[in-house]
Amino acid sequence: MLRILIFLVLSLLMAGTAYSRYDALMGNDGIPDLGNHPSYLPYYPAMLLLVMVTLCPVLLTPFIGFARAADITFSSYGGLFLHVSLYYLVLLALMPHLRGRISARTCAMLWVIPNVLYLTTYSTFTPPRPWLIILLPGHGWTLLLWVWLVGLVGVLAFHIVQHLRFRRRILAPAVPATDPLTRYIWEEALKEAGFRNPKYQLVLSPEVKTPLSIGLLPRCTRVVLPTRSYTREELYWVIRHEVIHLARQDSWSKFFLLFCTAICWFNPLMWVAMKRCAQDLELSCDETVLLFAHQSQRKEYAALLLNTAGDARGFTTCLSASAATLRRRLEQVLSPAARSSGAVVVGVLFFLAAITCGSVTLSYDTAPAAQVLYSAGDTAQYQVDGVHLSPPHAQAENTPYTLTDPQAFHDYLSGLSLSRLMGSYTLPETDCSFFLEGPDNSKLIVISHQVMEVTELGHDSYPTYYHISQEVDWDYLLSLMEASPHSWT
Repeated sequence: MLRILIFLVLSLLMAGTAYSRYDALMGNDGIPDLGNHPSYLPYYPAMLLLVMVTLCPVLLTPFIGFARAADITFSSYGGLFLHVSLYYLVLLALMPHLRGRISARTCAMLWVIPNVLYLTTYSTFTPPRPWLIILLPGHGWTLLLWVWLVGLVGVLAFHIVQHLRFRRRILAPAVPATDPLTRYIWEEALKEAGFRNPKYQLVLSPEVKTPLSIGLLPRCTRVVLPTRSYTREELYWVIRHEVIHLARQDSWSKFFLLFCTAICWFNPLMWVAMKRCAQDLELSCDETVLLFAHQSQRKEYAALLLNTAGDARGFTTCLSASAATLRRRLEQVLSPAARSSGAVVVGVLFFLAAITCGSVTLSYDTAPAAQVLYSAGDTAQYQVDGVHLSPPHAQAENTPYTLTDPQAFHDYLSGLSLSRLMGSYTLPETDCSFFLEGPDNSKLIVISHQVMEVTELGHDSYPTYYHISQEVDWDYLLSLMEASPHSWT
């Protein structure tokens, strides 16, 4: 219940953010009333989830070793990115119905909602248990893991190299923009956006045909203009468009979508989602640029889009690079329809994405429980203590149990088949829990329905979750136990 309430509150806050930043007639984005902070704020920092995935193994390695840290990271975030992939599939189906009905800025916002789902990896936000478990092949999961890892590294490396090569090609002949009018419009746009001591640079390059911004970090970011003549009005639209991209960190949003696509490279619809996100970022920027524009100014902007065509690669944002979206952009520019803020859509989609995270997961590395629980080999060397049962198995609350036939209990457990689960869970309804003490270590075992939680005591506090492949024979297990005459206090 606490988890539901927290996500409800977060959903309301996100919906409130979308609503407060939108006005059906005038719009709120673009009003320089935030002092020294950019007026065109990103809805969420687009590097949150990426940073969490990167830092998790780095922070855990000194305490539990690299192998265990990598294992925890893979298990926790592997399931999360599976959920992110499913979220984008749903969003792809909904987006044709949302465009034209809600603000383009809100449509762009929906693509970066998964950034906040890193919260679901914390114990307070973890789901009770998975609803659907997809079992990977018993003997082929290691090969699949390596294939996935090679694909992940290959996709990231290809796009990063492509980005760096494109950056080097267009910036090698680039020179700083020194024209007084261009510099004035550039500096005024930065002030209007609320930047304080901006580190971005404006340059001219003969290698680009459309204005674009390239770079992720402020010191490395360049706004590149073609070496062609622009009117004062065209310069105003071009520069303001790129400054809005900078302030809203749209390059980071594109990199985040690439990161998600690289992790889910095997899903062809993720590649479609990456392109759709880039299109909505441009539509969103058009909408923000033209918030206070008159019809004559909209015509000027539309003509600029038509006369500007170019190539944008890597994590770049540009005024006009995709002919596929040009018709939609021109329609939005010339005939802006009345749209709602989309605040309700944001709140509902975030709540559904967060509350269902972990509901669908993968299981892999199927092995007998004897290998997982009894690493010493001889079950006779292990002792069971602190057996606790929950209703309907328990005769009464807080009643301790002892084993009448410990060896039969060990034999039954060692014969179970376990497969490793991705993700973390709270297991609120526990059927049985006990301590398993052996010559190698002591473990806390918790069984809830078909899920087993194993925590190695004295080693680290991070539990490992397994799916029990067969139905647990509770009648047989209960026949091996008896209630202790003394209740716990």
